[in-house]
Amino acid sequence: MPKIHDTVEEFWSYNDVVAARERATDRSLENFLYMFANFLGVTVSSLQPTINGMAALEGLLKDRKDQKPVVMVPALNCIRVQKAIEAANCIVQTYDFQSEPGRFDWDFVFGSVTDEVGVLIVTHLYGVPVDLREVREFCNRKGILLIEDCAQTLGGYISGKQVGTWGDAAIFSFSYDKPISLGWGGMALINSPEMFMSAGEPPTHSFPIDPCYEYDLLLRFTQSMKLRRSRIVHNTTGPASILRRVYYKFIPVPSYDYNISIGSIRAELGIICLERYQEVRSIRNINAEILSSKGTITTWPVGHDIDPAWLKQKVWVDDPLQLYRASAALRKKRIRAGNFNWPVLINGDNAQCSPISYGVANCWMDVPIHQGMTVNEIEDMVSIIEEFT
Repeated sequence: MPKIHDTVEEFWSYNDVVAARERATDRSLENFLYMFANFLGVTVSSLQPTINGMAALEGLLKDRKDQKPVVMVPALNCIRVQKAIEAANCIVQTYDFQSEPGRFDWDFVFGSVTDEVGVLIVTHLYGVPVDLREVREFCNRKGILLIEDCAQTLGGYISGKQVGTWGDAAIFSFSYDKPISLGWGGMALINSPEMFMSAGEPPTHSFPIDPCYEYDLLLRFTQSMKLRRSRIVHNTTGPASILRRVYYKFIPVPSYDYNISIGSIRAELGIICLERYQEVRSIRNINAEILSSKGTITTWPVGHDIDPAWLKQKVWVDDPLQLYRASAALRKKRIRAGNFNWPVLINGDNAQCSPISYGVANCWMDVPIHQGMTVNEIEDMVSIIEEFT
């Protein structure tokens, strides 16, 4: 039977979870942080593991010394980013792409910066770094805190320097659909400790986590992903769909605990992932290039002097209805695709205030290029998409 392809997939198995459990010690988290710091080229003391990326962002915003209330952030974004900003008692101010998605007219963005702006967030989407060199210079001049949102991008480079190391701080995510999946969890990185109140203090890595409990949560996570992926091939309309929704409502869906950070087992799993990540990144990048070079489809742009670490590809479909039909056709072929990130803009933005972001939300489709896909599967996916573009 053909394999079901999710939009993004982890690259570890149940056997890896067992191996991580066997290797887990009191030093596992320390070892993972050391390896993650080495990967980024930063110090271990600059890292803070968190329960998720949202908590990492909220913590950074609360801890900064300059408490100016306005945080500028791209309109095309995860609603959890907005929730994190608001939880830190800050005000969201959005900015749009320029005429081409993925790129910004920074002079225009800078023109909307007021004296109330204390933070500017740059979001690296889908594994493609945003060229923020102008932003770095601007924030330095204005004394504005620059935070990189690297939840979807790990191992991408701007002019030879890795994302996450340009800003005063950065956030990373280890959720199920991120570059490295540990089921859940996140990381904050502070590059400019002088801009934060906790500067010089040792990181608080959270309370110890019972390995048995964490192991059980990981098993539940793998079960929940298996269930999620079994639903990909199902149509979403008609009487059969109604029956399926009723069925899924009453079967027990495994869950995982968002209230705990990274324990010893997931730390060891993180080490396994980091050991494999460069190879995985290379395969994803090759697959993304294969997809963009086939046929006549339009894919997400990559700027000059940018080295991506593709997580998923984006394909333009000029009509929302056609995008829905393309997504349904791919689902029948056991491939999950759609406008998942994100179909609605944050902060109530619309076509009038953020027209380019609104167009991305409605007419750009997420498609998989992960390490589990073959060239033939990617070519077949392109053929299906071309029928709707």
